[in-house]
Amino acid sequence: MEILEVGRQEIEGFLDREWKPVDERIFGRYDPAMWDVQRYALAAYEDEGIVGAAVFKIEAGLGKLSQIITAGHHREHGIGSALLARVEEVCRREGCHKIGLKTYLNSQAQRFYENQGYVVEGVLRRDLHGVDMCQMCKFL
Repeated sequence: MEILEVGRQEIEGFLDREWKPVDERIFGRYDPAMWDVQRYALAAYEDEGIVGAAVFKIEAGLGKLSQIITAGHHREHGIGSALLARVEEVCRREGCHKIGLKTYLNSQAQRFYENQGYVVEGVLRRDLHGVDMCQMCKFL
């Protein structure tokens, strides 16, 4: 056997053919579009410009929040909560059943998400750059 690095286009036919029976068995249907990824970015504005932002995607009925941040001098003013609420609104509108995210374990960020109704699904030891993280979610 030989394993080579190839361009994605070289394996598209193989992937479509092999994933079809798996998807039909697990999900009861095969629709390549159900795996399409929709990407979103939100910005919170105040007079001086952007004071917060969120980046997330939706894939296979799952919202995946990758970034949310508020400008340091605007924290504790509800901007993060408002951004997260809008993320949830978009995910509901697009038919998501759940939102997932990864954050630092035992952090202020983890407590923020818990206060918004998110729960820890698992602990990821020595994850990003060797730092302990946790996977969190909220069912919609």
